[in-house]
Amino acid sequence: MDLSEESALDVAQQIAHASCEAHPVSARMRPFQDLGSSSKSILVSLSDGTDVVVQLRDTEIDTSAVALANTLLGDVVPLSRAAKTSAVQAAYIYPSIGGKLWTENEVPLEGDVSIASQLASLLARLALPMESTSMIDRVVVPRLRRIVAKEHIPSDELKQRIDDMVHTTEHLRALPLAICPSDLDPSHVVIDEDFNVTGLINWETTTLLPLGMSAWAIHPLSTSNKGGVDILLEKTKPMAEAFWKEFVANMPHHLQAHQRTLIDAMEIGLVFSAFPEGKETSEDAIRLLPTRLEWLRDTFEPLCRTPLERIVED
Repeated sequence: MDLSEESALDVAQQIAHASCEAHPVSARMRPFQDLGSSSKSILVSLSDGTDVVVQLRDTEIDTSAVALANTLLGDVVPLSRAAKTSAVQAAYIYPSIGGKLWTENEVPLEGDVSIASQLASLLARLALPMESTSMIDRVVVPRLRRIVAKEHIPSDELKQRIDDMVHTTEHLRALPLAICPSDLDPSHVVIDEDFNVTGLINWETTTLLPLGMSAWAIHPLSTSNKGGVDILLEKTKPMAEAFWKEFVANMPHHLQAHQRTLIDAMEIGLVFSAFPEGKETSEDAIRLLPTRLEWLRDTFEPLCRTPLERIVED
């Protein structure tokens, strides 16, 4: 973005003055609340003691999904509004979120488990009272077929597995449509000192997909990657188990019998993340895809027993 820091601060205060009842008092750069790489985010303090974030961008974003997520989850999703300015291509303003990034805090094991549980609850509550059939036919299946036909897939086994997912989408029709943030990682989660999730940022790539297709994110949230190698940590298993338990608990009751279908949705979502549309693919993400798919299946398959299965097994 061709805009100096001094100019960005000035523009942000002008936008805050025009958009807020209270007057701007000061402004400073706030990089961690960026919604994307081609943007500058400025924290503006107002005369009534509140803060807002003004984001200056090179490209426009669709705020409708953000507004819908805010309706479902409340203030944990900052409600972004477009603002007028001639200084940049697009500008947005939204309330500042109290707390620090998950990555900026030293969080003990029990805190990580609690955060994973809270995130699962939030993702499950993004389900909409709408069938997903049309989205599966128009978006999910064609995208899987494009990946198989056009992407460089390093092994025939992986290629066949992705091709088989086209047939798996028949199961996904039992799941409702949901708002699916496609880039959920610790640097987009804001928490307070008691490890309560106070905000989720970076909603610019949010899409509407079958419920569960963003839940694969528990893998990068609970593991570490060093030198292109995924490392399972002490917190990985308890975080994954807490995540699954809370996600299922917050699903509509009539979906309890479709827990295994959630794993199918998670796997397809993971494949989409490895082959992002309109972006360069990561060799590491593709190379690690088979292992990550196995981790999802091995981790959550034992946890998705139905109430009847529990009675029989017990």
